[in-house]
Amino acid sequence: GIEVVMIRRPPLPDVPSAETVDALAAKVDHLFAPVAERGV
Repeated sequence: GIEVVMIRRPPLPDVPSAETVDALAAKVDHLFAPVAERGV
């Protein structure tokens, strides 16, 4: 979820647009969803 994004997101030199943040969050959520479902 967003918690994972906030913890794992590397510091960026520039602040991306809200659309970019949402897109990245959605991608990360999709990648980590199977892991979360396994309870890891």
